[in-house]
Amino acid sequence: MTADIALALGTMKGDATMLREALANLADNAVQHGGPNLSTVTIRALRENRSLRLSVSDDGQSLDPRATDLALRRFTQPSETSGSGLGLPIAKAIATAHQGRLKIIPAPKGFRVDLIFPSPDTLQIPVN
Repeated sequence: MTADIALALGTMKGDATMLREALANLADNAVQHGGPNLSTVTIRALRENRSLRLSVSDDGQSLDPRATDLALRRFTQPSETSGSGLGLPIAKAIATAHQGRLKIIPAPKGFRVDLIFPSPDTLQIPVN
């Protein structure tokens, strides 16, 4: 597993536990569903324009682009696996709770999921 974190990202206000859970779910999904040829999982954080992007990608098995909606439904799996079908839906709910969104980016080889949040200077999330 590698991490690529850009310098000077700023501070994001939000629920640290929930954000860690979202990233942990995405990393776990990469490992669990990457298949036998998986060799690398990469976590990236970078600022783009007026947003902050947290990304988890792998070089393993890809997801059929037609299955992305199914992958985001609770308790469903696009293929037969041992997962619960909650990892991506939970990560999506956490992104939404932080005024962000989850984006699935299938590729011919590998898989990438981005959590995209408003710029840290404009994010208005009540912190408990």
